[in-house]
Amino acid sequence: MQWVMIGTVSSLNSEDMTVRVECDGLDTSLSDELSIVIPPSRAQEYHMPDVGDTVLCIYTESQGFCIGMIQDATPEMSADEWGILFDEENQVVFKDGKMMVKAKEVTIEGTKVSIIAPEVTIGGNLTVTGTINGLTPGSGSL
Repeated sequence: MQWVMIGTVSSLNSEDMTVRVECDGLDTSLSDELSIVIPPSRAQEYHMPDVGDTVLCIYTESQGFCIGMIQDATPEMSADEWGILFDEENQVVFKDGKMMVKAKEVTIEGTKVSIIAPEVTIGGNLTVTGTINGLTPGSGSL
């Protein structure tokens, strides 16, 4: 016997990537630990629902899985935008060839980072802890 249930996350086990879910209609309203199904990706992803989130679960005779979250509210985005919205202050949004990263602090780390653009604007103070190659001392320009 197999079935699909909608329930509410009651607890998380982030180490094992499992949740326990309260579902109406089960013999016991609280599920066993359900493995969280993550969409396939070449990159290793980590997504955990929050306690209280509404989720969709599937069950077989021997086990169950949490296959996704049902959004309780529609994000304030248009259909032609792609985004990851953590909250109002932390977002990544892509639209029309433009990407916006919004966060209190952003760190880009690598052995070499290149910015290639015909125009670069910095809105705020710039601190440099290394050498600026190609700058003529006192000229303020390259």
